[in-house]
Amino acid sequence: MEGLTQSLRFELSPFRTRVSIIEPGAINTDVATYSMFIPQSIQEASSTSPFAEMTKSIMEKSKALIKKGSSPRLVADTVLKIVNPNNPE
Repeated sequence: MEGLTQSLRFELSPFRTRVSIIEPGAINTDVATYSMFIPQSIQEASSTSPFAEMTKSIMEKSKALIKKGSSPRLVADTVLKIVNPNNPE
C-alpha cells in the first residue's frame, strides 16, 4: 500500500491532488463480538482439519489485539486531520 500511495502522490501532484494513506491497525470496536467467528465447517472438522487449531489460535489472538486497539475516536480524529484540505499529512 505504501508504494502505491507514493506512486499516486507523485503522479497526481501536478494536478494539485494530494494522496494520503491511513493504516490504523487494530481498532477497539465490537467487531470481535459480532462479526468474528470460526466457520461451522472448521468447528465440525476440528479433529480432522489441519487448519482447525491454527484458525482458533488466529481468532483468539485477533480478538485480543482488537481489545487492545486504538479507540474509534482517536482513529476518527486522525482521519479528519488527514482529510483536512488545508494540510493533509
